[in-house]
Amino acid sequence: AMSTKEYEPVAMRDLAGARAAYESGDVEASKVAHATKAAHHENHSKMGGYLKSIVYGGLDGIITTFAVVAGASGGGVGVETILILGFSNIFADGLSMGVGDALSSK
Repeated sequence: AMSTKEYEPVAMRDLAGARAAYESGDVEASKVAHATKAAHHENHSKMGGYLKSIVYGGLDGIITTFAVVAGASGGGVGVETILILGFSNIFADGLSMGVGDALSSK
């Protein structure tokens, strides 16, 4: 089961009344229907928020890890050191992005 987030009701026009007034040609009923505000509830999936975090976090991790590895390679550092720097960067980025996302979503 996909979880959803319940949003506060939003005041919106009475679209059903507006359509009925339009179809019958009643201008006054159309004005009343557009002026009347009806409560509108929306339920949205939380997956969009998770997907956004995964995409942004993944792109940030790929780019910064590439930058660290490319810089170390260009500096003439040994393969073992480059691997240690790359994996350390992946771990630190994952931890940083996870904590940042958790704190910002509270």
